[in-house]
Parts: sequence; C-alpha cells; structure tokens
Amino acid sequence: MKLLVDENLPPRLALDLADLFPESIHVSQVDLGNTPDGVLWDYAKTRGFALLTKDKDFANLSLVWVHRQR
Repeated sequence: MKLLVDENLPPRLALDLADLFPESIHVSQVDLGNTPDGVLWDYAKTRGFALLTKDKDFANLSLVWVHRQR
C-alpha cells in the first residue's frame, strides 16, 4: 500500500513512513496543495493510493463518494 499524504500533515511524514508504505508521497510533491478533496480522492483512487489526512470532513465525504462511484 502507498499513501498520499494530505497537506494538513507534514511532508516529512511520507518519508518517515516509507519503510512501511513504499512509494508514498505528499500532495506537495505532485502539485496538489490547496486542491479540493474530490480531486485528491480521484487522484488517489486512479493511482492506487490510500489517502492519509486529518480532515474530519473527509471521512463523511468518503462515504458519499464510495457510493457515488459504484
């Protein structure tokens, strides 16, 4: 599993977790800073990332988006 680390977490986190989650990146590495959650969701999904975030709203939104994409 590889992680896409959201901007509300430090960029260093992707590096710190690399031994457990190889190929993990921070959104700033792919110019996705200040990007709407839906765009991050689609980016992560299409590229095989799990999204790591502290955004509390994201959990609720993800429930809607999972059903939308079935």
